[in-house]
Amino acid sequence: MTYDIILVDDHKIMRDGLRAILKQSGEFRVVAEAETGADAIQLARKLRPHLILMDISLPGLNGIESTAEIMRHVPETRVVMLSMYDDEHSVMQSIRGGARAFVLKKASHSELLDALRTVARGGSYFSPHVTDLFLNRVQRGDANQSRGDSALSGLTPRELQVMRMVAEGKSSK
Repeated sequence: MTYDIILVDDHKIMRDGLRAILKQSGEFRVVAEAETGADAIQLARKLRPHLILMDISLPGLNGIESTAEIMRHVPETRVVMLSMYDDEHSVMQSIRGGARAFVLKKASHSELLDALRTVARGGSYFSPHVTDLFLNRVQRGDANQSRGDSALSGLTPRELQVMRMVAEGKSSK
């Protein structure tokens, strides 16, 4: 089976590299690319792909906020978060947003393909370092808490987007 996928990264060279890896595998068909979270949401609603490979750091809506919005509108699409960040807060917020996998950008192409295959077949995947974060968290006994949680954790993705834009100096309108 060939799985339709949308690539979401604000760096063209990154999307080009990902597209080449996916094409070589023969299992994934890139049906669209997006540079922003807003574009990703629009494309997901229109194309309804099997998978979205989403960068966590995007201009405007970040990957976590975009994933949450995609899950509201296209819950059958599975998101694989791709990130250079391996901190616990980023991982937990990605999962809460609806991501089914968290892969570090330092991963090999074979690890990325394994993650995509696993998620495409209904599973979840986490890079080994991310799995260690979960294990450490459970061993500490705080599996239901996140050190990065704050008053902002109760806000919706849209509320977070508005707050971020106001902080960037944009008008509240």
